[in-house]
Amino acid sequence: MGLLQQLNQLDHQLFLFLNGFHNTFFDYLMTVFTAEIFWVPLYFITAFIIGKKYGKDSIIILISLGILILCADQFAGIVKHSVLRLRPSHDPMLMPFTHTFFYRGGLYSFFSAHAANAFAYATFTILLFKNKNYTLFIIPWALLVVYTRIYLGLHYPGDIICGAISGMLFAIGIFRLMKFVGGKINSINKISSVSLDKKDINVIIVSGISLIIISMMIIYLLIKRGLVIL
Repeated sequence: MGLLQQLNQLDHQLFLFLNGFHNTFFDYLMTVFTAEIFWVPLYFITAFIIGKKYGKDSIIILISLGILILCADQFAGIVKHSVLRLRPSHDPMLMPFTHTFFYRGGLYSFFSAHAANAFAYATFTILLFKNKNYTLFIIPWALLVVYTRIYLGLHYPGDIICGAISGMLFAIGIFRLMKFVGGKINSINKISSVSLDKKDINVIIVSGISLIIISMMIIYLLIKRGLVIL
């Protein structure tokens, strides 16, 4: 057996192990957490704080962030349709053993656009904010987002790892490009030297944690009252 086949087999085994832990509560919770629209309030609050802190320089920051997500997402799509690796939810060999919920996603899995986007966003904002507490929040957040893809049977761990690496590399490259462009328009000093204060960081962290806790409470109550499909 070649190295590539061994890695693929290991990827399958690890996927089946991680995908095997599920119950009704987490089925709904992971479906909520995997939806990009669910995190829009967190993104909006972060963008608002960037605008407040960096003033006119926030324009180049937000444009750079938008370009980053676009590049990370589209590159993942290009790779998916080049490699043509079937998702676990579509692989005839794994489908009988794969736990899915509500939807099975598109045909191809390698690599994960969710992982690329989540880690691109996390890496870019870590480099921008330069705050330890924020880093301790946003890395687990990114891990939570990508875990939902395995839990829901949509990606292998290898898809997640490669997507995360791609997103981080894009983030580092575009952050450096932003600093270079900022230097040309005399914004580099502020972008490079200003970090968010504790109050602003806490607003972002509390917002993210509140979204998670509130959604957990709502789903628990809906299940307890029998208002969701079991």
